[in-house]
Order: sequence, then structure tokens, then C-alpha cells
Amino acid sequence: DHIALKGALDMMDVLQPEHVFVHDLIDFEARNHHNIKDPHFLAKKHFNGVESVATNIESGARFLYGLKQRYKEMEIRVIRSNHDQAFERWLKDPSGQYDAENAWFWHYWNAVWHNSIRAEGKLDIFASVMRQTGASNSFSLNGVHFVQEDESVLIYNIEHGMHGHRGVNGSKGSPEQFRQMGRKANTGHTHSAGIIDG
Repeated sequence: DHIALKGALDMMDVLQPEHVFVHDLIDFEARNHHNIKDPHFLAKKHFNGVESVATNIESGARFLYGLKQRYKEMEIRVIRSNHDQAFERWLKDPSGQYDAENAWFWHYWNAVWHNSIRAEGKLDIFASVMRQTGASNSFSLNGVHFVQEDESVLIYNIEHGMHGHRGVNGSKGSPEQFRQMGRKANTGHTHSAGIIDG
């Protein structure tokens, strides 16, 4: 939403915050699991030229690069979010190999992931695809931190490292549920502003 984005950037220009948190960096609209079995949605994406997962990823990487260039002194963190995790979910779905538009990308990133598993490494596949996409397009995402799902980011005793999509015992997260956490939290999953109990 370009109007909402302009409002956010204008606000940042005025306030000059030290910390910037990015939630749901990408929508993953090319192959979002919510619509992957909807033939009409897929046809619309096809005729609008929005079928490329690589293009979705590149848009996210370019956004982060632009943000870092505009706000060089700010600490920019990408919070692990459900929309971003759709990339991982897509890689785990074997039907990706039959997707002519995206099969090469699917195979390549699955190979990267499997190589990491074989080496017993712990790879953040989303951060890796973002960073490599930037490098392939001659820009760097240095200075952008990709926050892991179990990583805490405390500022003034307020938790900022949670997107808010996961709740207790595998349930869906909600601001009401996080009230019982014992610590205030700033989340982004609801896509709208709200304050509960201060």
C-alpha cells in the first residue's frame, strides 16, 4: 500500500527512530499457500504477470536496501513473520517442482537448504535468499538483521522480537493472549494499531 508506506516513511523522517522493525516483508503473492489451489486466483496472477517467486523476493530485498540507504543510522530488523515463512512452506511443498515459472528457483533453494542440512548447519533460508538476491543484483543488505523466531529483542523492557502469529501451545497468537506474558510486547501480525492494558 503505497499511501500507507509513504505515511510510515514520512513519520520516520520526522521522528528519526533508532530502531525500525519490519514485519511481513513480503506477501509471497506469487505462490501464497492460502490461494495455491484457487485456479481463478492463479489465473489472475498469470495475466497480471505476478507469478514469479524470485520477483517477489527481489522486491522485498530492494525494499530493505532502499530503507537502509535512506536511514543509514537506524537499526533495521526484519521480524520473522508468517508471510515471510510462506517461502519456507513453499520450498517444503513437492508440487513446486512442477511449477514451470518457478521450478528452477524452487530446486536451487531446496539444494541450498539441503546442503546446509548435510553440513549440519543452521541456515536461515529466508535471510539467505534475501541476502543472495541483493548480492546478485549488486546491492548489499549489510546492516539489516533478520530476527529468528525464538530471538528476543528487548528495548525498554518491551519485547519487539515477536510478530505475534504464534500463540500458546501452537494456537494462533493475539494481542489479548500476549497480555498474560508478563512483559509488554509490540507485535505486527494484526496489521492494525491497538493498545491493550497500556
